[in-house]
Amino acid sequence: MAGRSLETEAILLSARLSGEHGRLLTFFAPVHGLLTAHHRRSARGNKPVPDLFDHAGLVLEKNSGDLWFVREYRVIRRHAGLGRDYRVLTLASRFARVLENHLYDETAANALAARLPEVLRAWEQGARPDSVYLKALYLFARDEGLPVRGEWIASLSPSDREDVLNILRQPADAQTTPRPAVERLTSLLETYLSREHDIRFPPH
Repeated sequence: MAGRSLETEAILLSARLSGEHGRLLTFFAPVHGLLTAHHRRSARGNKPVPDLFDHAGLVLEKNSGDLWFVREYRVIRRHAGLGRDYRVLTLASRFARVLENHLYDETAANALAARLPEVLRAWEQGARPDSVYLKALYLFARDEGLPVRGEWIASLSPSDREDVLNILRQPADAQTTPRPAVERLTSLLETYLSREHDIRFPPH
């Protein structure tokens, strides 16, 4: 029985060790949603090593089961700037983990296909990482169909509500909400999503 193959472009969300010479990679592909594939490290060292948040061209194949294997990996764009700031990398990885665990809705996947590259560029170009994360998380939850505006924002105090709306309206490079307020609002949003909608977040 001939195996299946798939050629696509995707963004690498996570990489975990798998065996002595491989890693298990999770991608977000705009056309196909989440894809998990095993990547075997090249003994010759002449192939690109996948890096988190790579925009990559892929050729995947599988013979049976659900697991793909990476046959070709071509870097289209590498967001190397994300690794220069620990706070940025931490928040980007946190957001990626949420996507990996909870991206179910096709409408949300379509919206994310356009938004995720913008989010990564904003982080890479030095925009406020805290505001970018809060805004990205809110919009993802909204696109997943969760009532974040009608329930969460409506439950906030008038001053908190004004701060959240400012964060959502202002461009990434023009955020004015003080960092302590953003951090507190982010904690409130994560708590709401965790308690009311079973969204799982990695520990801080």
